[in-house]
Amino acid sequence: MISIKKIITLSLLLLIFTSCQNGCNKVKEIEVSSLLINYSKDKNINYCNILSSAIKGNDKSIIKLVKLEIFDAVGYDHGNVIIDLITYIGEDKFINSLRNKLNDKEKGLLIGYLKVGIEYNDKLTQKKLDLLFPKVYDFISK
Repeated sequence: MISIKKIITLSLLLLIFTSCQNGCNKVKEIEVSSLLINYSKDKNINYCNILSSAIKGNDKSIIKLVKLEIFDAVGYDHGNVIIDLITYIGEDKFINSLRNKLNDKEKGLLIGYLKVGIEYNDKLTQKKLDLLFPKVYDFISK
């Protein structure tokens, strides 16, 4: 017979284990760093839900993800996610979702995220934005 003490101990261990899970280290094939998850939680941003919806092609979620202002080291991770998102959904879908939705400041932030995302992304052999995503580059350069 299992004692109440063992049940409580096992319950606490299970609670601790599940609370340590970040719940979203990968959405489809796009990795989300624990740093980015913690940052988004601190800012009350449901990053993984936004990303999950963006991956499905939801225009509003793509716009929302791109318009997030995330700086410092976390910005590198966010840029990496945007790079992987473009790779996953394609340049045309990405551009069509954002057409007439970004002002110059937001385009500037997107360029910054893409540049650091390319720099940070170990899977990419091409490290020049205009060669990696020529359509996106043309779109945000105008």
